[in-house]
Amino acid sequence: MSYLFLLVSIVFAVVNSVLFHKREALKNKMNPFMFNGVGSVVWIAVLVLANNGKLCLNTNTVLYGIIYGAVQILFLFFKLKAMETGPVSVTTLIGNCSMIFSVVVSMIIWNEPVGILQWVGIAILLAGIAIASEIRKSDEYKPLWSLYAVGFFVLAGIVGIVFKLFSSAENHQHYTDMFIIAAVFMSVCNFLISSRYAKKGKHAYDKADWRYALLCGVVCCAYNRLNAFLAGALPGVIFFPVFNGSVIILSAVAGVVICKEKLKKMQLLGFAMGAVALLFIGKVIV
Repeated sequence: MSYLFLLVSIVFAVVNSVLFHKREALKNKMNPFMFNGVGSVVWIAVLVLANNGKLCLNTNTVLYGIIYGAVQILFLFFKLKAMETGPVSVTTLIGNCSMIFSVVVSMIIWNEPVGILQWVGIAILLAGIAIASEIRKSDEYKPLWSLYAVGFFVLAGIVGIVFKLFSSAENHQHYTDMFIIAAVFMSVCNFLISSRYAKKGKHAYDKADWRYALLCGVVCCAYNRLNAFLAGALPGVIFFPVFNGSVIILSAVAGVVICKEKLKKMQLLGFAMGAVALLFIGKVIV
């Protein structure tokens, strides 16, 4: 069952990235905090229903709920802006290579073994990122994309670590309770920050953006909730590489097929290296 959840999580993560990228074409978009605030309200509704209206409040659920909520606010902001200003394929490759942080932390804190071939895989992966993400002046990347991509990379790694820490603290329990607290914190903070963006007068946001916000709220909540469970149910050295690597590959396909992105030969080489690295890191090649 864990591997079925992993498959669903991978698909939803790819859908989320594509939706983030597609909304850039809209004229009257919500500011990023308003957009993510609407999505956070969806999180609350979905999670309360999934938890049958119950809520367990203890030190860990409240503390990690606030920590995760704060990290998720920044993570969603940088991911949204990175996907809007750059290609889905390359942006996903950079952001999801945060698995490196998670694998190293799993090795240090939880004593999960990392073999020589996995280190070889990490080295190949880093080289693949460098090749695939090469930007030239002629490339049509929007301003600040590099900054957003770096933020996406760092915060994605922190999210994975928070998942693992909470799982250890609560013995694989009360995930949904922690997420409800985090979602409430995210909603309040996002709307407060959004009010700083808002100009005087009424706003007529594009109806399509409301649909994007609601749908992103559902898929984002689902894959993050599943990942919180999977981070504790599967070894970190297996879960993080398989999830991130699969999202990288499928996002590259979605970028070409759905978003009409054109990958250069060197970028294709970089993605191929990423796929090979995944085999090493995920212990498929031993």
